Order: sequence, then C-alpha cells, then structure tokens
Amino acid sequence: MCGVCGFVNYKPLPQSSAIIKNMVQCLHHRGPDSNNFVIYADNGTEVALGHTRLAVLDTASAADQPMTYKQFTLVYNGEIYNYKEIRQELSQSGHVFKTNSDTEVLLHAFDKWGVDCVKRFNGMFAFAVYDSITGNLYLVRDRFGVKPLYWYEDENCFLFASELKALYLHPYFVKSSSRIDYSSLSTYMQKGYIPSPQTIFINTHKLKPASFLRIDTAKQQTEEKTYWDLKEFYLKPRLTLSYSQAKEELHSLLLSSFQYRMISDVPVGLFLSSGTDSPLLTAMLQRHSPIKLKTFTIGFSDGTDEAPQAKTISQYIGTEHQEFYFTSEDIKRITHNLPLFYDEPFADSTSVATTFLSGFVRKEITVALSAIGADEMFAGYDRYSRNLNYYSKLNKIPAFLRPLMASGLNAASKLTDEVRSRKLHILSQVLKDKNPLFDSLLKYSSLPFYEKEMFDKDISNPIWQSGYGILETDSLLSKNLYADCREYLPDDLLTELDRAAMSQSLEAREPFLDYRIAEFAAMLPDEYKLSGGVGKRILKDILYTYIPREIMDKPKKGFCVPMASWLQNPLSEYVNYYLSQENVKKAGVFTVKYTEKMKSNFQKNPAYFEFEIWKLLQFYMWYEKWIG
Repeated sequence: MCGVCGFVNYKPLPQSSAIIKNMVQCLHHRGPDSNNFVIYADNGTEVALGHTRLAVLDTASAADQPMTYKQFTLVYNGEIYNYKEIRQELSQSGHVFKTNSDTEVLLHAFDKWGVDCVKRFNGMFAFAVYDSITGNLYLVRDRFGVKPLYWYEDENCFLFASELKALYLHPYFVKSSSRIDYSSLSTYMQKGYIPSPQTIFINTHKLKPASFLRIDTAKQQTEEKTYWDLKEFYLKPRLTLSYSQAKEELHSLLLSSFQYRMISDVPVGLFLSSGTDSPLLTAMLQRHSPIKLKTFTIGFSDGTDEAPQAKTISQYIGTEHQEFYFTSEDIKRITHNLPLFYDEPFADSTSVATTFLSGFVRKEITVALSAIGADEMFAGYDRYSRNLNYYSKLNKIPAFLRPLMASGLNAASKLTDEVRSRKLHILSQVLKDKNPLFDSLLKYSSLPFYEKEMFDKDISNPIWQSGYGILETDSLLSKNLYADCREYLPDDLLTELDRAAMSQSLEAREPFLDYRIAEFAAMLPDEYKLSGGVGKRILKDILYTYIPREIMDKPKKGFCVPMASWLQNPLSEYVNYYLSQENVKKAGVFTVKYTEKMKSNFQKNPAYFEFEIWKLLQFYMWYEKWIG
C-alpha cells in the first residue's frame, strides 16, 4: 500500500522540488519503505508526481515509483490481484517486464489499452498516469472507492493526493475558515462523514469511486467519467439459479476472491469478529492453508465486547489468535491523534478501535484482511428489514392524507422532548417528500434532525435534495443496498479502515469487495439475501458448512464502541475544552446556542446524543489541528 500526490502548476513556482518533497513526506505513514518524486516542465507548465511505498508485492527497489514506461509515468496506491493473468496476456503481445510487480503490469496495461485497462483489473487502486507526449494527466479510482484520492483546482494549479493533508502543503492551496464548505459541514453533522465528491473545503473534491479524471494540462481542462456502476446489475433480471446452485456459485466466487487477497510477499493476517463475515473468510482460508493463519480481535470492558466469542471461533477454526484490550489512556491517546490522519472532519467512532488494533497487528503483519462490504452486499444490517417494515406501515396511509399527517406531525414535534421531536420531524419529512415513499424513507431515516440554528447563516444541503443513490427498481431491498454501496460504504466504512490502517503503515484488504461477488449478489433474488427478517441468509448457510450452528447462532452484538461512557469519562476533558463557549466563539463556525444545547441534551440522554457530541468534538479537534 502506498501514498500518491502531485500537482500541475500552471503558474510555476521556484520551490517546486521542495513542495513535492514535502507533500510526499507528509504521506510517509502510508509508505515508509521508499519516498520518491519526479517533475516535468513543458511550455511553462510544471507536472510533479510523488509516491511513498509500502512494499507488498516485489519488495525490490526496482519496483519503486514513480515508474516510467515509454511516455507514461505512474504513481499508484493499491493492489491488482489478477496482475499475473494480465501480465501473461501482455507478454503474449510482446511486452517485456523487468520486475515482478503489479505496478509494472498496470503501466504496460495502460500503454496497451489506455484508461480502459481498469475494466480488466480486479483490485483496489488509486493511481495517476502522466502522458508526457499529450500532456494529459489521468487520475483513476477503483470500483468501490477502497483507496482514496482527493483533488483541487483553480486558475493557478491542479493538485491531487491520497490524503488532504498533502494538498495543504502546496502554496496555492488555502485552508482557512473562509474556505470551509458549509454545505459539506452540514452534511457531516447529519451523517458523520462527508460524501463524495464533496470535501470540507470549497473547490476540493474526492474522486468518485469507479471514476477517472482526465486533465488536459495544455488547455487547463478536466473531464470526469464513470467506468462501472453496480446499478446496472441491480437492474438486470434476477438470476434463475436455485438456492443450492446459488450457494455453490457464490462459494466458488468467495474462495477465488479470498485467495486472491492472500497474494503477498510480506506477512498477512485477518481481523476476526464474532459475526458471520470474518469467521466465514477465516474458515475458508484456513481450510485451504497449509499453515496456521494469524487472527486478531479487539476488546474492551464495557460496550459490546466481541473478543470472547471471537476467541471461541478461532479455537474451532484453528488459527493463531491474539486479542488486545483498550485502556483509558489508549482511548485518549488515539482520539488525540485522529485529526492527524482523518484530515477532514470524520466521526465514525470505530476509527479509535481500528487504529488501536492496527498498531498492534502491524508488529507482526503488513497486510490485514477485513470483512467490510458483506453487510451491504447481502443485507446484513437490521435496518434493511426495519425499513421494509416502516414502508409497509406508511404505505397503508392514503397518498392524499400524507401531507395533512406530515403537517400534524411537524406541529406535534414542537410540543415534545428533543428525542421525540426529532423522530416526529423525520417522519413528517418522509410523508411530505415528493419522491416515491421508500426513496423518501431512505433519504430521511438515515439523517438525524437538521438544526437550522447550527450556523448563523442559511445552509442548503444538496444531499437532501439530490436523492443520492436512488435506484429505479421495484425491489425495495435493492434500493437500500445500492444506496449504501454508493455512499455509506466508500465514504464512511472504507474511509475509516483506510486511514486507521495506514496510520500504522498497515495495508487493509477487503475480500468481499471483489466486483464479481458484488455483481453476482446484485442479481440474486431478494429472498436469498433477506428472508424472514434475517439478513445474509446465503452467507450464513455457507458458513454453517465450515462452523457448526451451535457455535455461530448467538446474538450478534456488532462492533459498537461505548462512546457515551468514553465521552463522560476518559474523554471528558476533551469535551470540556473543545466544546467550551470560549473555543466555540473563537472558531466562529457553529453557534454557541447550538453547541450548548447539544451538551445539555447529552447530559440528559447520553445514549441518544453521544453521536452529536462526538461529531462536534471531532470537528473542533480537526479545526484546531488544521486551521486553528
């Protein structure tokens, strides 16, 4: 795994070498094994490409980057798991290779097929290729957005990097409170993350998953295109396979994907929980492995501790297992460092736990496999069946009565306590929305009540208005799954894992996010995924062929940190300092009235308002670190 960065200076700067060197250095945690850069100057335009390398495939220095072949220069973050097959195809057409790396295969593939080469790749990647003949710069991101890529442009420059902090080091990039995108900030306060393509700053973007950007450096023009969309497969006719045939086909796909993700020239291990997905991943790989696999679990004394059950599972499978437990000092230390690695506001609280675990496992392995993605492919969350139940009840209300009921619920929301008020307000929004009923339910049920008193200015919220991720299908479950795959998965879960793991120079891989599995799952009948209110039906039935039901059929606790307890105890001094009236006034972003209201609500109902306080805390910690 690696870090990439670079720039196109339309107005050259005398210190360009120092700039790209600093940008590379700030990404050192993503690739501590080598740091390099290259600069091209042509017709008054400077193009710089920088790279930090975590050597995983072909660890020799010959595979370092930037790497050049003919007129193409590449910087690349990721892994292409089927690179050997692509290399063989390229060799048959006359390509000669000097290394055993997937990097060189990518470069030759780009030479042969252009940017369409990505359609042949099975992997995770974010890369930049510069064509010195045409002057075109290409930025490309993998199908699911496993690997991050940010970009910024104005009349002076075009910038890109794996993490925002690298952009901060370029003189043309201005980070200040006046540059904050308040629309993005209001979205963050609703969701706890900022969805692609938005970022916390204006004119600054995340490259969307399954997209590429072409920058014509001569004309100073950018063009963005999408090369894959899971939507196509949700809209196809459902597969006519019997349930047993579907299990057999899925089992084959899973095994292929899982074994692909074990390809490495450095030690590999697995994150193990007590659920369905990581035990299935681990059990399948262990059965086909001649050696004991290394597995790792995190635990804590309060909250939902999965460690004991994970240990039982590991003992049955036969792995070499370790578990690690938090202390209050660990929580404070890691929380203090989060803004350094999540360099825009980000409030998925599992980042604390994953960062802690990554630090420990990095002492023994360089690559860790995670089971992220299975829930979004196979309907693992309780909210999927819950949303279907909500829809069933709301759909019984005649359409002509819904606006009237919405008005009544909105009025009632102003006469009750804060918790009921929010719930009633959301329900009123669903009933009066002009979109189809289930689409409205998806849009508003995932958003907490938006407080207009957050800021001293009116903020429009494009996420509320756009119907983001809406799928035109009769399958309500498919609508829900697609929406999560398009936004929640890349912008929350994968962002959390990438930054947490890479902060410790650990490569994380996601075997369930093989595009073949995703396409197959999208075309499965709904009842193969969600049946009788129970999700991941087909995955669980495959799992039971590896691990007995009596071991696995226990209530799923979920990986949920005890945030309310943390905020009241080890993190209380952070809350008192960062959310003090003095600090809030100094920043001038949120209103004192709003922050005081949230603190008061948290004292009355910690379990309900813990997320609100955590979001505010993460924002102010980020603000002090990067804007101050």
